[in-house]
Amino acid sequence: MTPMRRPSTRKPRAEKEPRQTYLRFRCSLRERALVETRAASVDMRLSDYLRAAALHGEIRSKADKHAVRALAGFTGELGRLGGLLKLWLSERRGDGAAAIEVDRVLGQISATITRMDEEMERL
Repeated sequence: MTPMRRPSTRKPRAEKEPRQTYLRFRCSLRERALVETRAASVDMRLSDYLRAAALHGEIRSKADKHAVRALAGFTGELGRLGGLLKLWLSERRGDGAAAIEVDRVLGQISATITRMDEEMERL
């Protein structure tokens, strides 16, 4: 059995405008190294980086996508912790959950919210 492949987020070839021309400009070796470093820092090829900078002015790092995935993980964690809290409170309705256990879960939820806030600040 072959593993399933992720669907591509790129446009199909038929929709892409052909790139038939080159754009050249002069720069110093230091400037070239700086531009290459910046392109690498956002995980882009040099030509893609220069095109995005010239046409859009804003460069979106792939690191931003990783941060969004991390935030999605945090929301999953909050859902899991909230479910545990609900389970404790519903199953032990007569005698209640131990206060220390409820405090521990609430502390975990609070810590996860803090981590989410910190991650969002980085964006």
